[in-house]
Amino acid sequence: AAAAAAAAAAAAAAAATAAAMKEDRRRIKEIERKIQQARTRRLTNEELHEIEEELDALREVLLNDVKVQHPDSVEEYPLPGLKQVIDEQLSDILMEEFGADLANFRRTQQEFGLKLSLLVEKVDGAAEDEPTLILLGFLAYKPWGPPSPGVSIGAVGTGSKHRGKGYGRQLMQVAENCAALLGWHGPEGFVPGEVRLRSLATAVRFYERLGYERVEPVEGNAAEKKMPGCPDLEEAERQEAPVDDDDAPCVPMVKRMTPLSPHVAASLAPCFSPKQDPWCPSQSRALEDGPTWPPISDFVQC
Repeated sequence: AAAAAAAAAAAAAAAATAAAMKEDRRRIKEIERKIQQARTRRLTNEELHEIEEELDALREVLLNDVKVQHPDSVEEYPLPGLKQVIDEQLSDILMEEFGADLANFRRTQQEFGLKLSLLVEKVDGAAEDEPTLILLGFLAYKPWGPPSPGVSIGAVGTGSKHRGKGYGRQLMQVAENCAALLGWHGPEGFVPGEVRLRSLATAVRFYERLGYERVEPVEGNAAEKKMPGCPDLEEAERQEAPVDDDDAPCVPMVKRMTPLSPHVAASLAPCFSPKQDPWCPSQSRALEDGPTWPPISDFVQC
């Protein structure tokens, strides 16, 4: 059963890659059409800038639902160069930015159904000993179904060389699209999907610019049970010494998503599984405290 599931996941990833390549070919043809127009009329600066942006975008590939394999696994990743991206580049970002390790990430993905999206750049003409893909950023998230549909953000990050280029915003859009698809009609009316996270103090402004709001903790809420990971407000208040910004309390934040148009929803639906685990407050909180997560055996019940 495990082998069949792995084969199905590999087939799905391969299909997604093939679809991305097909889209690349379509975009290339469109760029060629615009360049042909330049032979009959002079392109404006705006049109030239648009072509330049489209050419840059062709080098960037968003890979969704990537499964992190064990280093000794005989299974091959569906895309050449992806193993090096995960085993080396993703591993480095996890350690350097979060003090986390790939083994914990792999276990959490298997136990909790954590989703992984990678934004990579294709390297043309790479030497034999050079990477063919460069990791620009990653997103780890978990979709939830009713009674509180939405997405828990476990981690989102970019390498230090790739910050300030909109990659974080692009990755968060993946989670937001997923959450928008998860809204449902409950007994008391429509319940919108939400994106929930616990932001480092240094990243709060970034999320606020994306439309996220701070959430006041609710006393007695099971989701507020203390978990390893982000420091808590209460814990910080008990500390007498001032804390560094990187060690400051994490800030709970949320963004409530409006339903997508039928056309957009139909185009995105194949990218996300139609069935999600019911929302579990304690597991949701633990995942949002990432990216160093406890084993699922720590949660006897939600």
